[in-house]
Amino acid sequence: MSINLADDPFELLVRSVVDYAIYMLNPDGRVTSWNAGAQRIKGYTAEEITGEHFSRFYTPEDRAKGVPEQALAAARETGRYEAEGWRMRKDGTRLFIVYCQTKSRRTGMGERVWCGVNRLGPGEV
Repeated sequence: MSINLADDPFELLVRSVVDYAIYMLNPDGRVTSWNAGAQRIKGYTAEEITGEHFSRFYTPEDRAKGVPEQALAAARETGRYEAEGWRMRKDGTRLFIVYCQTKSRRTGMGERVWCGVNRLGPGEV
């Protein structure tokens, strides 16, 4: 039986949330899904960001220090990674976010994926 995600009430709920960026990453850290909140907060459309590595959300300083790779490693080891800090929007501006990455599985596919949830930090709009 094939499920049309467009008809799945949970999928519809996640896609309609605009106050939180909710997206999925494959095991290598590439974006596989993207909601309206992620577009509003980070500035990328789903078409632009799908397939891209999540490290592009990090500041150049954090990328140079290997922070995105450390986040994936920590999530692999414990099943969860939480942080807050500066990240980058598509337009190059910085935003302060609270971030959580959690291990998940795609139903029926067995592929491990990561669910990222971001919310804006205090004072961000």
